[in-house]
Amino acid sequence: MPLRAKDVRGIRRNVRIFDLRDEQAVVRLLRHLGFPNLARSHPLRSVFGIALESNCRWVVAEPYISTDYSDEFAGCYSRVFRPIPRLCTRLHFFSKSVKHLTFLTLLEMPDVVKVEHYIGYSVIRPIPVFQTGDTVLKSPYCSDDGSDLIHCQAEFEVHLFGEELRVRGMPFIQQETNVGVCAQADLWMVARYMNRLGETRRYRPSELTRLAAPYSTLNSIREGLTDEQMLEALRQMGLNPVMIYPQNASEAREVLYAYAESELPVIVGLPQHVAVVIGHDYAPNMVRHSPPRGEVVTLAAYVNAFFVHDDAEGPYIRRTIGRGEIPVGRSRQEVVTLDGVPVEYCMAIVPPRVLLRPEDVIEMGRIWVARIRKWILALPRVKKETVWPKEDLQNLVFRPYLRRSDRFKTEIMEFARREKVDAAIAVRYCCAPMPKYIWVLELSKVDEVRNRSPHRRLVRGEILLDSTANRHSVDDALLAFHLNGRIYWRSRNEPTREYFFDGPFSSEPRPPLLRPVKREHQAS
Repeated sequence: MPLRAKDVRGIRRNVRIFDLRDEQAVVRLLRHLGFPNLARSHPLRSVFGIALESNCRWVVAEPYISTDYSDEFAGCYSRVFRPIPRLCTRLHFFSKSVKHLTFLTLLEMPDVVKVEHYIGYSVIRPIPVFQTGDTVLKSPYCSDDGSDLIHCQAEFEVHLFGEELRVRGMPFIQQETNVGVCAQADLWMVARYMNRLGETRRYRPSELTRLAAPYSTLNSIREGLTDEQMLEALRQMGLNPVMIYPQNASEAREVLYAYAESELPVIVGLPQHVAVVIGHDYAPNMVRHSPPRGEVVTLAAYVNAFFVHDDAEGPYIRRTIGRGEIPVGRSRQEVVTLDGVPVEYCMAIVPPRVLLRPEDVIEMGRIWVARIRKWILALPRVKKETVWPKEDLQNLVFRPYLRRSDRFKTEIMEFARREKVDAAIAVRYCCAPMPKYIWVLELSKVDEVRNRSPHRRLVRGEILLDSTANRHSVDDALLAFHLNGRIYWRSRNEPTREYFFDGPFSSEPRPPLLRPVKREHQAS
């Protein structure tokens, strides 16, 4: 039996629908949330701005019991003098592609259409200030060819009227200063994301404070956390945080780039504040001269800006890279800056048992590129004409990133099906033993990167490294070296390792692997 208008009449008392194109409807929405305007809340204003950038037209506001806010309520707000409500409001954002949204059309809308037009959600706390709670929105940033510039994203499921909706994004929350400040907010974002990747369990706000500072009180929370306390909280979650104090701006850029490419967030320490780096962009056209002999060039050199979640400003904030100096004793040290604010340290959130760091991977890649030709020519039954000529191993550009090996194998086979990688090479990768996580070092020629759109660059091959290897054991770390249709790969993982050199196979350059793509472009 179809739904009728009188069947849904009663739910209007609890659930409201607002049209963002109507100024009066926006005023009613703010009044419904208890705000006179958005001027006092930078993050909430940013949430609405991102929703509008994603072509949002409709907002559905429903009463909601938030488990995160319930934790904050139990830890603080249940004991304050002024009565504080326990119930939050959750906002659901739908795109303007839905021409007319009512309760009837929403309830009768097919699930596929709901998911297609769903932009995300934001939980609004019922407290006087710092109201923005658990929020996940679609990324608003993509390149001209549709490549998503926000690398740290996971899929989240929510329910509205008993129907499941899904959104892919990076979780965001605003500090509320009583149960947690910016450090706890960043820990919450990181923990929520890593939970969706299956690397840790779900943590509530007060739990994060207890992990970092088990003897803290409500009065001490407002002072924030030290970097050591944040590290301890991440270790208690079972993660493997890497603390880096960059010695110069180039090192900081390399670190942020490698982990962002790996879809791993990095907490950056700013003066009296912290933020989470979750993605980056490139210069529109990558212009660079050939590297001097012995110098290693990575694609980090072509990055213009990083994207951050800043709990004081909002989600998906673009920060332009620059260089600056900070006083260190009697001297001054060069640092990387984000919109002019110096980055004091980088805290990378790495899965357990990953031992190699980006600087180790780049150095190992440099060593293997320098010696691979002589190494293979020393093997028995290898003909000189089958090995790479010297010029193939010169003027290379690296792109380092960490990936799950099963995901790498799945995507390399997909490339083989689309004839972008020789099937013989893809099969060897799929048959090779690999740890859970591997470091991939994509190899491109400078001439095939220079003056190109960064997302249309060409790749000649890759080096695969064991992420669990000792950084001093260059030989043991190598899993495979593929360049221009020739591959040197490990076929066994016993103490007596067995390597094979095969090729030449098809040596046509291909697009880069594993770059996240916005779903609407992927379908085409």
